[in-house]
Amino acid sequence: MEDRSVTVVRPMRPEDAGAARRAQYEGWRDAYVRPDGVSTAWLEEVWRPRLSEAGIAEFAAEVAEGQHCPRIVQLVAEAQ
Repeated sequence: MEDRSVTVVRPMRPEDAGAARRAQYEGWRDAYVRPDGVSTAWLEEVWRPRLSEAGIAEFAAEVAEGQHCPRIVQLVAEAQ
């Protein structure tokens, strides 16, 4: 059967902050944690505050503020 799902790209909303932050973390982990890159300990130390409830709330506030700034565009993709 053919997959007819559609992916929509749209501006990020504050309620996307948690999922977006986790995707950023996973991207960093997958790209940079390696013998000649950053350590898992360093990654956890840097990202733990960003992934906390307070860190995600702060990011959501930044996203909300950025919605009013035409120079900054953060996008998310979602399946429909």
